[in-house]
Amino acid sequence: MPKVNNPKLGSIACDLCGNPASVKQNAKQYLYVGCQDCGVDMRKGAKLQTRLYRESQWLDGVTPKLPPNLIMDEENSRDNSRDNPRDDSRDNPRDDSRDDARENPIGSPREGTHKKGGLAILAGIAALILLPLKGGM
Repeated sequence: MPKVNNPKLGSIACDLCGNPASVKQNAKQYLYVGCQDCGVDMRKGAKLQTRLYRESQWLDGVTPKLPPNLIMDEENSRDNSRDNPRDDSRDNPRDDSRDDARENPIGSPREGTHKKGGLAILAGIAALILLPLKGGM
């Protein structure tokens, strides 16, 4: 598939470095950011798309098409959208089972350490018991 060079529609401060970054729109109408230092950010989360649409400084005479998942309610779009701009997990529908996963995600140091640490201790005890029986000590 040939590479498409979408035109610059506006600019916004880069989430990572804060330098001005160009805002473009792809064929599916999602906005994306191109920063000279950080690269391209093509995340499609609803809150990010809403922030890009509302906070970008558009070039004169340019009105981008609405992203497909733009949040129309002004209050919801501002709810925690700047606390962690790189966190797309908030853009997904919430359900209570995901709250537990965020507090203690699978593979977190707390959970993983207990399981691995317990196995290491058990293996150590088994080695101490079995080595004298085999004549290793």
